[in-house]
Amino acid sequence: MAPYDQVPFLVIAQDGDDSGNAIPDMISAQMAGKTKPVGIELPYRLPLAALPAISQRAKTLGVRVWVNMIDGNFVIGAGSEKDALRAPEAVWGRLVREGASMLLTDEPEAMLTWRDKARR
Repeated sequence: MAPYDQVPFLVIAQDGDDSGNAIPDMISAQMAGKTKPVGIELPYRLPLAALPAISQRAKTLGVRVWVNMIDGNFVIGAGSEKDALRAPEAVWGRLVREGASMLLTDEPEAMLTWRDKARR
């Protein structure tokens, strides 16, 4: 499969019923393969309630969890970037506490400011 086995990649895990319930097992299957992803991107319209089980499995298997923040429709109930600009701890902070370790944003300066303050 060379040279593609040398390229870092993420997997977008999507289950058939949009519940997110099957995603922890998908993470296990991906991480059992010869070529492992560097992260799992959460699917569009994932219920917030599914995030803890997904994050725990990812953490156990040593893979990162990516959340797209752009429009607020990737993790339903977590908030959007606009919400994060008003209440960064309630949005970005909550996602990080729930196990997200990669956040896609159009507001990197605001996110970095929040992150640096949160680390103090």
